[in-house]
Parts: sequence; C-alpha cells; structure tokens
Amino acid sequence: MLHILVVTTTLLHFMVTTHHHCKVIA
Repeated sequence: MLHILVVTTTLLHFMVTTHHHCKVIA
C-alpha cells in the first residue's frame, strides 16, 4: 500500500512539474 502511495505521489509530482515546464516553454 505504501509503495503504491509513493508511486502515485511521484507520478503526480512528475506530471505537475512537466506541465509547469511545458507551460514555461510555451
């Protein structure tokens, strides 16, 4: 359960960071 939580949190953080990075480039 904890592993799933960590993966989900990491994935969410990655998505947010990527979206922000792409937004900055655009």
